[in-house]
Amino acid sequence: MDLGVFESGTLFLLVPFLIAAALKSAQGSSTAAIVIISSLIAPMLPTLGIVGALPLALVVMGGCNDS
Repeated sequence: MDLGVFESGTLFLLVPFLIAAALKSAQGSSTAAIVIISSLIAPMLPTLGIVGALPLALVVMGGCNDS
């Protein structure tokens, strides 16, 4: 099995984006979607080697931008 997608971090940005889009469609609230998705993906980011406040914020904001 090729784990290149998992190691590159692409999947960790695509999946939260799709979940946030689904939540926004269901609830109609961008704020709720961002809070829920950021709380789900923030604990997973150190396993990808993304540490520090600024890189974490950039990845969370990038993954949660569903508009």
